[in-house]
Amino acid sequence: MDFQPMSPDELSRAVQFLLTQQAASEARFDARMEQLTQKTDRVADGLIGLTAIVGRVVDTVSSLADAQKHTDEQLRLSESHLNVLIEMFERHLREDHGHEPS
Repeated sequence: MDFQPMSPDELSRAVQFLLTQQAASEARFDARMEQLTQKTDRVADGLIGLTAIVGRVVDTVSSLADAQKHTDEQLRLSESHLNVLIEMFERHLREDHGHEPS
């Protein structure tokens, strides 16, 4: 097979073909990049929303912990008062009812 140089018309068509292919490739790349950008934006929005939800969960858990601490303190105080009341009642029973009836 002998090498034959391209005519100016063939060279022009080949260059035009290559430029058309390059333009199509760039258009596909741009379209894919736009899709990727949109997906990345959706992921970023999702992460921002998730971060906000986690922040609210942290605030709620903190509030619940504070409420639990307050409840525990109130229970200890109630238990202490109840123990005093039980002691008083038992002492009353021993003092008032501890002697033999006449």
